[in-house]
Amino acid sequence: MVESQSRYAIMDELNKRKINERQSLAKLEKDLRIQEIGFEKNTNEKENKMESKKKSYKKDYEIWKKEKLLRKEMEENDHKRRMKAIDEEIERKDATYEEDHKRWVEMQEKLIEQEKENWKVWKIEQEESITTKKEILIEIESGISSLKEMSKEQTK
Repeated sequence: MVESQSRYAIMDELNKRKINERQSLAKLEKDLRIQEIGFEKNTNEKENKMESKKKSYKKDYEIWKKEKLLRKEMEENDHKRRMKAIDEEIERKDATYEEDHKRWVEMQEKLIEQEKENWKVWKIEQEESITTKKEILIEIESGISSLKEMSKEQTK
């Protein structure tokens, strides 16, 4: 009986191991299938993209080239406009720089004359103020002298 019990225990243990191994096998097969599906999908996407590019790469290049040529033309036109504007500015300055300078010199001369005139007026006003102040001081000193003399005469 002990012998049969140990046989049953061994069989039970083997059955459990068999179940675990089958579960492990099923998991491995499932993971393999998932990876296989992912790989096939990725490969198919790349192949489809490659086939699409094979059909459109010339057209894509032509579009790219047209865009670049258009951009180049626009840049050249912008450059020409800027150069033309600079040339026109130089022409205008060539035609007017001497007259501009003369006007500037005249304006500076007028400013200097005006400053000189303002200076003269201010200086005259200051000199008049100084003269007036001196006269006031002379009057004050005269008044003080008169008061001193009156005080001397009264004290005698």
